Amino acid sequence: MDSPRGPASFATQANALLRKNLCVQKRNLKTNIGITFFPILICVLLIVLQNVINSELDKPKYKCGCVCLETSANGRCVRKECGIQYSTLDQVGSCPIPSPPQWPALIQIPRADFRAARTFSQPFNDLPDPFCRDSWSCPATVLVTGKDRAVAEAISRGLFPVLSPSLNATDLLDLFSKIVAGSDTQPWYTQLLEPAFFSGRTLYVIQPECTPVMSQTITYNTGGIPFQLNIQCVEGAPLWRETASIINHEFLKGYRQRGGQINEFIAGYIS
Repeated sequence: MDSPRGPASFATQANALLRKNLCVQKRNLKTNIGITFFPILICVLLIVLQNVINSELDKPKYKCGCVCLETSANGRCVRKECGIQYSTLDQVGSCPIPSPPQWPALIQIPRADFRAARTFSQPFNDLPDPFCRDSWSCPATVLVTGKDRAVAEAISRGLFPVLSPSLNATDLLDLFSKIVAGSDTQPWYTQLLEPAFFSGRTLYVIQPECTPVMSQTITYNTGGIPFQLNIQCVEGAPLWRETASIINHEFLKGYRQRGGQINEFIAGYIS
């Protein structure tokens, strides 16, 4: 007669389970090695990559330019000053700007050869003759509409504040913030330097009526940054249209990506 067996002890069960797991892991030896060493490999690659990046960023072209102001007896620099005024074009992007210059608001002005003029597709009599493009004298046109034409035209006459005949101002940038100025340059990826002032392109001042003294070249300095402004006066021409749909239709016809002849306006307003 067989003797009855009691339940296995905890130690026996744990030993059996451990032996079973060891057998399974031996069969998957390569997989276990990969699981163990893959995180180590990733960490090593990250450390190497970080060292490569740090060594690259430690190059002078990625550091703000500095100048030594005071040296010790052994020739060691004890006080230095860093800033954009001591930096090359490659180093400027790495310099902190504690007090960035405040640029005036500018509007996008169409290029002189693309400004709105009378064409076959837009035969409005109040648009300038297309021959003005040959002399680059076309006005910058704004289209306005509203319920009351007299009120809309009265408001539109105040769109362009009159500039003082003399541009000799203590703060030229503050002066531009009080009138309507613009540029045909494209915005840059950085807001530290306004491309309208540093691209060498013309800065336009829109006025109801231009005089020769309003177009001149001025040298200016702001925040330690010197630049030269080629200022040109452009006549602003607000024109009435019956409805907003007509304004939208004119905008679409002259849009540069729609095909056909480019005929650009500054903006459209509804009073």
